[in-house]
Amino acid sequence: MGMWRRIKQVFAPGAAMSTASSGGVVAQLFQSAKSARRTDADAVMKKFRSWVYICASRNGSTCASVPLRLYAKGALTTQAKDWYKARPVPPARALHVLKQRQTEAEITELTEHPLLELLTLANPVETGFGLKELTIIHQELVGNAYWYLEPYGDAVRAGQPQAIWPLMPNLMKPVPNKAGNGIAGYLYGDNPATQIAYAAEEIIHFKYPNPSSNVIGLGPAQAGIMAINRSEAMAEYKQALYDNHCRPDFMVKVPDDTTDEQIKAQYEQWDKRFRVQGTGWQKVGRPWITTSEMSIETIGWAPKDMHDIPQAKLDQGEIMLMFGQHPSMGEATKALAEAIAIEYSYMKHAILPRLMRFEQTLNEYLAPLFDERLFFAFDNPVPEDREQTRKDIDTYVQRKVMTPNEARAAIKLDPIEGGDEFATAPAPVGGVPLALAGPVTQESVKAAMDYLRKRDDRRGGGLNWERTVSAVAREAGVPDPFARIGKGETPVAASGFRRHP
Repeated sequence: MGMWRRIKQVFAPGAAMSTASSGGVVAQLFQSAKSARRTDADAVMKKFRSWVYICASRNGSTCASVPLRLYAKGALTTQAKDWYKARPVPPARALHVLKQRQTEAEITELTEHPLLELLTLANPVETGFGLKELTIIHQELVGNAYWYLEPYGDAVRAGQPQAIWPLMPNLMKPVPNKAGNGIAGYLYGDNPATQIAYAAEEIIHFKYPNPSSNVIGLGPAQAGIMAINRSEAMAEYKQALYDNHCRPDFMVKVPDDTTDEQIKAQYEQWDKRFRVQGTGWQKVGRPWITTSEMSIETIGWAPKDMHDIPQAKLDQGEIMLMFGQHPSMGEATKALAEAIAIEYSYMKHAILPRLMRFEQTLNEYLAPLFDERLFFAFDNPVPEDREQTRKDIDTYVQRKVMTPNEARAAIKLDPIEGGDEFATAPAPVGGVPLALAGPVTQESVKAAMDYLRKRDDRRGGGLNWERTVSAVAREAGVPDPFARIGKGETPVAASGFRRHP
C-alpha cells in the first residue's frame, strides 16, 4: 500500500473513532515520537554515535590516561617495603593526594602489588586501560557502570578478586533491600528466565548522581536526550538530502481504483525512462508526458529547507556542555592562551570530579578486600597553576609541612646544604616580608619599610613606621631596628639608614 493511500485511510472519516484512544490516529503516523524521547538504558546505549560518541569517548580516554596509583597509610615494615617496592611520594604529588583526602597522615606509594596487577590486567580479554575507559563511557551514557569481581577459589585468597569483568549496564537491574536504603543484590540479563543473580558484594557499582533515585545513576546522555535527538534528526535529514533531495520534485495523482500492481508498473516504467546510471543525467528533471488519466503537480519547498539549520550548531554545543566540554574544544584556530584556559577548565571541572568519584568507589569497595590501609588516588589531572603552586609551597614550608629541599624538588631545583631540616624562620606577621625574620640589616629593614609604604599608599591611611616595624620585629623574635643602643642611636641610624620613609 502506498504512503499517500495509507495517510488517506488514517484520516478517513471515522478512522479516529475506530482507534483505541483519541491519540490513536497520531500514533499511527508518528509512532516513533515517544520512543525518540526514551531515556532508559536500552535506548540511550544506542545513541553512542556522532557527538555522543565524541564526547563520551573523550571523557573516557582522558580519565583512563591519568595514572592511578596505590598508596599505603602509615609506616611500613622493611619487609613490606621490599615486597611491594614502596617508595616515598614526591612532594608535589603528596600535596595533591593529602589535599584530596583531607589528611596529613604519612603515606607511601606501592609500585608492585596484587591490586595494581589486577587493575592492569583486568581479565583475560580486557586491559586495564580499556576497563577504566569503558567504565567512564557507561556512566557518561546511562550514569551506571558495573564490575563483577571474579573471586579466587583457594582458601588463602578467599574474598579477593582474580579478575574484573565489566557488565552491560542496560542488562543490569539493582534489587533494593527491604529498607529501601541499599542494594540486596543484582539481576543480570534481559530474559527473566535466564537472568543471573549476583550478591551485592560481588558487584562494584559506579554511578553518577541522580536526584530521583538512590539506587541508579543518571548519565549526561540521558539528561541531554532532547538535544541528542535533534542533532540525530538533523544528521538524518542532511543524509537524506544528499541521497535523494530529501523529497520528491513532483507528485503524480492517480485514480483511487488504481491497484498496487499498477502503481508498481508505473514506477518501473518511470525508472526505465528516466533513471540513468553513471554520468548520463540528461533526462533528469524532464516531465513525464502520458495519455493516461493522471495529473502531475510540482511540490514547492522553501529555499531555507535546503540548507543547514543553525539549531544544529546549538545542539552540538549543548551536547558538549552536557558532557563537561567547551563547545570550541579541539578547534585549531584557538589562540594558545585560550586553548590552555579551555583545557584547564575541562580538567578541573569535568575530569577531576569524575576521577575523584571513581577512586572513592575503589577505596570503598575494592582496596579494603586486600588491606584497610591501602587506598587509590589518581594523579592531579589539572595543568599546573604556577602561582597557586608557589603559594601552596610557601605555606607548607612556613608551617613545617615541607622542608626547603622538598619545596625545591617540587619546582625542579637542586637541593641545598641544610635544606633537609624544617625552616626555623616564622611565618610573616601582618604580611610583612620575611626580611625581618633574621639578622637585622639595612637591606632587611628597607625591604620591610618599602612594603609598608606601598601598603599604606594603597589603603590611603597613615602608619607610624617605626612603631609598626618594631612591633613586627618583636613578633618575629628579632632585634628591634629602632631600639636605642646608646647615645640616642638606633641600629638603623648607626648604619646610616633613614628612620622615616
